[in-house]
Amino acid sequence: MIEVDFRQASLPNGDEISGAMLVLDNLDHLPGETIDLLLQQVSTARPRNMILTGGHRLRALLANPSTLPGLTIRLYPLSVLLDGELRRLVGHDMAAPIAKWTGNHPYLSKLFLHYGETALAEGRQQWQPFLRQLIEEVGKGAERRLLNYLIEYGKPVNPTKAGAETGTEDIKAVADRLVYLGAISRWIRNDEATLFAGCRLLNDFVTGGQSDHAD
Repeated sequence: MIEVDFRQASLPNGDEISGAMLVLDNLDHLPGETIDLLLQQVSTARPRNMILTGGHRLRALLANPSTLPGLTIRLYPLSVLLDGELRRLVGHDMAAPIAKWTGNHPYLSKLFLHYGETALAEGRQQWQPFLRQLIEEVGKGAERRLLNYLIEYGKPVNPTKAGAETGTEDIKAVADRLVYLGAISRWIRNDEATLFAGCRLLNDFVTGGQSDHAD
């Protein structure tokens, strides 16, 4: 594996990249046009896989079909927002109603901030396909079992308890994937680690209640 932090280093040559697992960190540190050229250069060198990290500038660039044509880029939010982070982004008065529906998911929170109280109706053409894709990413294995358990449990639960009650041997790895997808949160509450499925939009979608908001 080759990891490059663009705050401190530059890209190695093509021979080193070929066949490697390449992690490109802090791509947002580079100018936008440089990122586009760099990704084309990296693609030509044919790494085995790439993991890219960055913020909204990188997401906007990867949304352009001309970037890395023919390759599939899967976007992960790398965890939900903390309560304080959401309050700083949307304001104290709006944070609670937005969090109720989005579970502090960055993308869904952004949609609710944009559409306001009409998000359920006017924003559904964006959040429904997004949730459908998210559930596909979760899959039907251990991650889906844990997500279903957390939705049914309905409140924060200790990971050890969740693992025991779902028969999940490696609860950390399974929870990690759900957290990376933004499907659940993992916070410390009262000095105890907890997992929580707090996104009502996603929970209703999983349990079949999405029709209540889509019609």
